[in-house]
Amino acid sequence: MAGCKRNTITIQYRLEVPNLQFVETRYYFDGQWRIGSRLREKDDELLDVGKVYTDSIINNKITCLDNFDLSTFQVEVFLIDSTSSNTYAHSDLLSIPVEYGKSYTVIIGGDPETGLNLRLK
Repeated sequence: MAGCKRNTITIQYRLEVPNLQFVETRYYFDGQWRIGSRLREKDDELLDVGKVYTDSIINNKITCLDNFDLSTFQVEVFLIDSTSSNTYAHSDLLSIPVEYGKSYTVIIGGDPETGLNLRLK
């Protein structure tokens, strides 16, 4: 773990789904969920449709990715209910063969009732 070089993978999310307060992101390497985070506004306001939210995955001694194949990277998102913290919708996995130092834009679309979809811009 001590040998991990500090590198970053940046994922930008653009929302096409209105009235969301929280979006939980999960990142998979080698088919395993390895890292998660949450997109949110200050004071838990609704997320803005069309706005880009940035999430950085930092390779360091805490989240050492050196042993994972970056070509197996996948992302999944979950919509979280603000009052109960329950998941009420999620996407399928989106595969992105990532490289350190690069940025990728993922568009979150669809409908919480019928299913979310992720696509790479």
